[in-house]
Amino acid sequence: MIPAWLTLLTWQRAESFARRRSGLRTVTDRRVLEACVRMQRCGYTFFMQTAQPKGRPHRNQGLFSDHYLNVTLPARPDWKALADEARPAMEEIASLLGTYTPSENEAQVEEELVRPILRLLGHTFEVQPALATPEGTKRPDYVLYRDARSVAANKGRTLTDELLRDRAFVVADAKYWERPLDVSLRGGKRNAFSNKNPSFQISFYMQHSGTEWGILTNGRLWRLYHRDTAHKLDRFYEVDLPDLVASSNVEDFLYFYAFFRRAAFEDDPLGVGALLGESADYARSVGDSLKAQVYEALRHLAQGFLDHPKNGLTVEPITLREIYDSSLILLYRLLFILYAESRDLLPVHESAAYRDSYSLAVLFAIQPDRPERHDGRPPCCPRPRFGPLPTAEPAAWSRTKDLLASR
Repeated sequence: MIPAWLTLLTWQRAESFARRRSGLRTVTDRRVLEACVRMQRCGYTFFMQTAQPKGRPHRNQGLFSDHYLNVTLPARPDWKALADEARPAMEEIASLLGTYTPSENEAQVEEELVRPILRLLGHTFEVQPALATPEGTKRPDYVLYRDARSVAANKGRTLTDELLRDRAFVVADAKYWERPLDVSLRGGKRNAFSNKNPSFQISFYMQHSGTEWGILTNGRLWRLYHRDTAHKLDRFYEVDLPDLVASSNVEDFLYFYAFFRRAAFEDDPLGVGALLGESADYARSVGDSLKAQVYEALRHLAQGFLDHPKNGLTVEPITLREIYDSSLILLYRLLFILYAESRDLLPVHESAAYRDSYSLAVLFAIQPDRPERHDGRPPCCPRPRFGPLPTAEPAAWSRTKDLLASR
């Protein structure tokens, strides 16, 4: 069963985005393609605040390229070599978490968990320094410096972006254990700023400290923000630290260690700055390829509407306009569903009913001579071999229409 709210949101967003961004009545094919590419790059913003995907060691909310993180990065020799360095840190953090008693006392979380972990990662930091802002002096929990000399140079001073330039690279904030990181608190004894959305707070600190990176944690979740996108509040990289440690899998633990250790903020091939740049380069290359593929898909859809005898369509300007509009909406719907299935936002693996009756990834991957699986796993894969649209299969188009009509 498809959640009604998700399918309705999908169709409303797809059609609204298509019409708003591409201006269907006046736009050229080139701009339509660019709109499709933007949808593909930014589609995650329509499904924000999801849990960390099952089986993945991170939750990437648009800061990096998912494919770069999941496929390219693990294949790098220097990434694999980092495992030996990460293993002792994983064991020490496992020991810390094993003796830690969860608490809503923020100071206790910091003293017993956050600071020891920052030290294990090699960081040199100052605790609750004074930071000058237009709203008065604020006190972020930590400023992470390049070295002890830089800490000493700013000791006791009210910090500004000028004082921190070339000395600090991260501002960090910690919350009590498992405090929600995307909502404000109401009431309580804390001041109004401390009750604000923690994502807003870290963005505020980054803006006025001038640091390139921000770290936000509630002990369990550790997030990384970049100054270019932190103000959007929903662009970050996140890991569930206890889950990674509990797996005892150092390859998974690397998704914490490599992104939060001291060396991650140096000019290094595995530094987060380099990873962000390479990830952006990869996304651009995918976008260029996607433009051509989307154009070709749109052409085939439109031609299919026109050629199908039962449609009885004629080559007239008003008819061609309607075919064009309908083809674009259909294409957006297909892209949204395929995207949602690839992100496990639709139950391809959890629901046999959805998988057997609705899934586009499964349907498009079916080949006439495809052998059946005998290992108990569902007959689908993360990257299906897409063949032609399966119109030769009598129920195929009917299944697709059922899915598209699920409002």
